[in-house]
Amino acid sequence: MNNYIKFGFYAFILTALAYACSTEKNTAINRSFHYVNARFNGHFNANELLNVSLATFRENLTENYYSLLPLEAIPNETEVESLHAPIDTALSKIKIVIADHSMPTVDKPSKKNAENNNYIDENWITAGKAYYYRRDYETAMKSFKFINKYFSNNPSNYVGELWMAKTNIRTGNYADAKLSLDKLDKALTAEKANSGKSEKVSKNKSKLDKLNKVGVSSSSKNEDKIAKFPKKIKFEFERTKADLALAHKDYPKVIEFLENALKEAKKSEDKGRVNYILGQLYEQENNIGNAVAKYRKSRKYKIPYQMSFSAELKASMLEGGSK
Repeated sequence: MNNYIKFGFYAFILTALAYACSTEKNTAINRSFHYVNARFNGHFNANELLNVSLATFRENLTENYYSLLPLEAIPNETEVESLHAPIDTALSKIKIVIADHSMPTVDKPSKKNAENNNYIDENWITAGKAYYYRRDYETAMKSFKFINKYFSNNPSNYVGELWMAKTNIRTGNYADAKLSLDKLDKALTAEKANSGKSEKVSKNKSKLDKLNKVGVSSSSKNEDKIAKFPKKIKFEFERTKADLALAHKDYPKVIEFLENALKEAKKSEDKGRVNYILGQLYEQENNIGNAVAKYRKSRKYKIPYQMSFSAELKASMLEGGSK
């Protein structure tokens, strides 16, 4: 009898797993199963590969501190060859996850009109980033456009739009890059305006309670559907605006956007690099006081030894020359 019970139990488990494995059934158990796989088997592992390989590249990078540094240290056509192996491994993991865990399947993308796995978008973004760093900008753009098509009311839409701008800057398509950045600016401005309205509504508790009982208006429902602008991309957003301004040699704007980026920076490496570049820009604008301050500030963060040495040397020379 016990053997029958065990057999029935295992049969039930196998049946449940088989049911959960289906990408065509939009149920809670299916979504949970594919979400976990998409999050950890694809997105997490692929991002680890990308982050480690890029960190290693940047640690060993030799830069020309006599010229204005690029705002983001990314591999050129020669340097990227050493990153092909980890990037391709990351991409293979993502491709498997997208193929096996998209809901419904992506066998026929043209017929697909929805995506029910809430972590597939993160995998598409990681894929786009991998292609971006691999310098395959055409394929990277396809990944980011996929995000815009199927996740229009998701924070990933903003991430995709930002990386579309970054990709267009790399390919010299500045007009389209500006269109993407303008969209993001409008979204952020609208969110701040709506946030102010929400604060006023929350002060009037009786009205809010009434709305909860009878149902919110159609306009409120539409506002609820608008995804929040992700805080995690605000630094990259400002730095990308600075990158576009730099392409047009609009140095005052570059300084303005980089100062804004500093307010959003979380990583020590980012704060150090931005401060150093601001030092270069202020020196270029003959603003010696600010240049010295930024060079000195950059040394307080985690930056390469050569950058730290250059910052100290430049600050000392500027101070000596101003006396």
